[in-house]
Amino acid sequence: MASAKNNSNSKTNKQGSKPRSKSSITSKKANQQTYVNEDNTVSFADLFHAFSKTKAFRFIVIILAIAAVFCIDLLVSMNSYDLFFTILGFEIITVALVWVVRIALGSSKSSKNLPTSGPEGTNNVS
Repeated sequence: MASAKNNSNSKTNKQGSKPRSKSSITSKKANQQTYVNEDNTVSFADLFHAFSKTKAFRFIVIILAIAAVFCIDLLVSMNSYDLFFTILGFEIITVALVWVVRIALGSSKSSKNLPTSGPEGTNNVS
């Protein structure tokens, strides 16, 4: 029990490296940003920041953007179905073209990062 207490108080790790100074530890803590207010309450901004780091955030933002565009199309068309579907058709074609261009540009960038083949035309894998 006494040896466990002695090990917990030592500042070196098992390899015997130099102990860390307290100034470096406190400077690292001072550089870290905290998102909690002084009175330890969590605000909406704190929750939104935490939610923006999740995988569901992008999906929900895309769904909300599609719903907003759909509602704006309804307002612009003023219950004229022909105008609504014409506007919606142009928007879908535009989004599809932008998506194809992004895929084409993304694949050309990723093909530049591929390893080169060897002199026999095969990849050199070791």
